[in-house]
Amino acid sequence: MVKNGFELVETLERTDTYSGTGGTSGIVFIMKKKMINDNGGEISHNGNKQ
Repeated sequence: MVKNGFELVETLERTDTYSGTGGTSGIVFIMKKKMINDNGGEISHNGNKQ
């Protein structure tokens, strides 16, 4: 995902069980897209150049 312009912000691990008969678990990846201006520079989410 890095080459697509995304960066990892946070990961969450989730596990839920249901009345002892089973359940589910998984990982949630929270990503944000890097914004690039016409000059190839990165733009922060508040609009400032970095």
